[in-house]
Amino acid sequence: MSFCNRPTIATLMQTCRTLYREGPRFLLDRQVVMWGSDRQVASFCLFMLCGEGQRLRHLRKLAIVPGDISRQTSKALAVVLEDATNLEELTFHSSESILSAHHKIPRALSRIKSLRRLTLLDAGKVTCQSLRQIAVPLEYLKLTYGFDDLLTLRQALQPAEEQQYHPVVLCAGVAASLKELCIEDWERDIPLLSHDVVYPNLQHLTLTDDFPLVRPYIRCFPNLNHLTVRMAAVDLKSELWDRMDSLQHHRELNVLDQLRYGTWRHLKLFNGGILELFLLGLTCHIEHLSFHGSVERWESELLGPILDGAKPQTLELLRINGDLLDPEESQLLAALREHAAASVTRLSLHINLTKRDRELDMQDLMEKLFDVLACFHLESLRIAIHTDRYLDPTPTAFPSFLPDPDDPDGCRFGTPIPPTPHPFMLAEISLERFDHMDFAQRIAAAVPTVKSAVVVVQGPRSAGTRVADMRRLENGEVVLSEERSPRSYHVKQLDDRS
Repeated sequence: MSFCNRPTIATLMQTCRTLYREGPRFLLDRQVVMWGSDRQVASFCLFMLCGEGQRLRHLRKLAIVPGDISRQTSKALAVVLEDATNLEELTFHSSESILSAHHKIPRALSRIKSLRRLTLLDAGKVTCQSLRQIAVPLEYLKLTYGFDDLLTLRQALQPAEEQQYHPVVLCAGVAASLKELCIEDWERDIPLLSHDVVYPNLQHLTLTDDFPLVRPYIRCFPNLNHLTVRMAAVDLKSELWDRMDSLQHHRELNVLDQLRYGTWRHLKLFNGGILELFLLGLTCHIEHLSFHGSVERWESELLGPILDGAKPQTLELLRINGDLLDPEESQLLAALREHAAASVTRLSLHINLTKRDRELDMQDLMEKLFDVLACFHLESLRIAIHTDRYLDPTPTAFPSFLPDPDDPDGCRFGTPIPPTPHPFMLAEISLERFDHMDFAQRIAAAVPTVKSAVVVVQGPRSAGTRVADMRRLENGEVVLSEERSPRSYHVKQLDDRS
């Protein structure tokens, strides 16, 4: 039965008493997800409570998606949670609705001693109150506030009560055991005046917050290693340039707090965006900076202060447009030369050519990049150039329409008519001529410290992918190899050791 899927196991359970008794062990071996309605949750509870509850010991991972469950079903769910003595991972997608359905569910949740991973999505007041009661040795907690629920929560609170709903305060009951905390959509203007609970084992923190105040996290998470920050309104990032005074003011608030009260000794990894780290204003050393998401041109002006403060050994810019390599359009290359060359030994650049890059001369821009790279003391280099479908101006193929023999007044889709390919744009022409092998070889000559360099070019259009892989052996000999593929190529990030 261990090789069967769940429908097959359920069928086999109906064939004999032995399989009926042993089947639940295999059915519940993987995560159980309730996607449907109240009826499906009720059916699950009935199944789990059969056989004097012996099946409950096999339940280890449970996720419940529907939040609109009846009082009778919620009462049965509370019994399941109370008796699931080996449950290690629990997810409520509509936590406010589920925890409000019956008063026994929050009480049962607080008593699952085996629970190690808990995810509560769309949290509101009831969820927050329930979270305060939890005193089990959780190692992972994800708390996501629903916009409507958070608004309702704040309207129901007195101003003096607001800080008691800060995530750092809510999770105090699991402070001793928690290793990873994910907080999404928390409001920046709810203050935390004072809080002395320390999370000694917490090493990973993920925040989704447009304007985070960093002081509570520094004070309560002194041993943090990995920090991930994302903006909730990431689609509006391009409009924030007009609010630079506000952005600078928020950064200064965080910097001043760190000067007054201290900061982390160092972080191993920051994951997020340039603007997010700028707003945090961290003054500690950060070993590894990994910037995800599209970088706006004006964000390149923020990179210099960030690099001066962090002094990273590893730097990843995983989505930059081609025009950011143009010194007349962006400060990116200047920031790399002046603020990163002295400390960065591992560098990864992923260049994404889009519609706005059609008129770029990529050969010329890669030469400008080469001049900057020659100033580094690199050990490892990864460069990837990708072309998206909008770089090619050729229109999408449209289907043809043919008369429908079964309907004189109708028609049916025919074979799509291929459009006439648009002539190559300057970016495509120059990218096709770019010699990736020569570039990698020149890097080996210009940067004697480099041990490995990978240069990837995908496109243009249907040209496939070409990869130059340079390795420097212990005796100093440089080995250069090439790989070509008709498909796209995934470049390993710098933390993907091989």
